Amino acid sequence: YGAGGTIVGYNTTTYNWDGTPLTTTYSAVPGATGPTGSSQQTRQNIFDLATTQMKAWGLLKTDANGNLDAASQALSNQIQQLAFSDAGADTISLALQQSDAYKARFAGNAARVAAGLAALSPADYIATENAYTQVLRAAGVPANFYSSTSQMATLIGADVSATELQSRVDLAAKSIQNADPYYTQTLQNYYGLS
Repeated sequence: YGAGGTIVGYNTTTYNWDGTPLTTTYSAVPGATGPTGSSQQTRQNIFDLATTQMKAWGLLKTDANGNLDAASQALSNQIQQLAFSDAGADTISLALQQSDAYKARFAGNAARVAAGLAALSPADYIATENAYTQVLRAAGVPANFYSSTSQMATLIGADVSATELQSRVDLAAKSIQNADPYYTQTLQNYYGLS
């Protein structure tokens, strides 16, 4: 408030993706006098945080030179446009969930929703992928076998838990151990299984 109780501006708080406060800025009301905040820096911070999160989720991909590929650049442009048009973190997150890149990266969620299951948050989705990878690697499955995001999406969409995957891997291992040597050799030749 200014002299005589007139409103000269307002405080706004920007939050990180995890809900913790990032910055508080002061914005002046047009035509009023008073301090001004660093709105440009706040917008840049929101853009930087969103970009970092999208990279962590695997939505923004770079080539060997560190440049974004075409699809990633389009998504980055969308993040930038939203961030610098005063959209908050929640608005950006919701908009990105409608992007083709997001839908492709978390494709298992579409199958879950179609089956009447709840969609996983990006953090839970990635944690589930990591759990699958640990089960497969511990069983000696080669790194290039069942490791793509689309293959993981099939498991996630079918609501296969890491425990159930472990049971399936154990059953496959027993089958291989008790298999005819011809089949075992064929699996080694075609898939590199030990």
